[in-house]
Amino acid sequence: LEDVDQGVPNRAMIIDDNKDAAETMSLLIEQLGGSARTANDAVSGLKAIREFTPDIVFLDISMPGIDGYEACRRIRSEIADRNVVIVAMTGWAQDQEKQRALEGGFDAYLVKPVDPAAFEELLAVVEDRRRGVQAGDGAVHDPGATRRILVLRARLRAAGDEVRQSVAVEVAA
Repeated sequence: LEDVDQGVPNRAMIIDDNKDAAETMSLLIEQLGGSARTANDAVSGLKAIREFTPDIVFLDISMPGIDGYEACRRIRSEIADRNVVIVAMTGWAQDQEKQRALEGGFDAYLVKPVDPAAFEELLAVVEDRRRGVQAGDGAVHDPGATRRILVLRARLRAAGDEVRQSVAVEVAA
């Protein structure tokens, strides 16, 4: 799959107990030129990751049985030799939940429904990271640095939204 110029990771795994959400994310990745697989529980997802070797894993936090936090720990321990990005996906938008996910081993945090701009930005960061690994040029990003960059970008975007809302309120008044 030649999609390097499109900025889309070649291989994505989506693990979400909501089948429609997983399938929608898969279709979006494929429309952008990537390849995707889905699983609707953590056990199936872990098995698929071993076989599919994704560049990025989108992982729902709140699933029955093994939750996203435990699944993230297992992915990290089982494929420690690979530079895979793990993204938490959840309907919880509270700051403490984001912090818990980032501290729990996730590289990024997306709130469902996923904002398309945030999704594309995340894919671009992952592709930059993958290119550095493939080129062997020492440009491999520290996962903590990637995590911090994504958190800062999200905060900047949120701050921009707050400014736009306050300006709209003042103009309307």
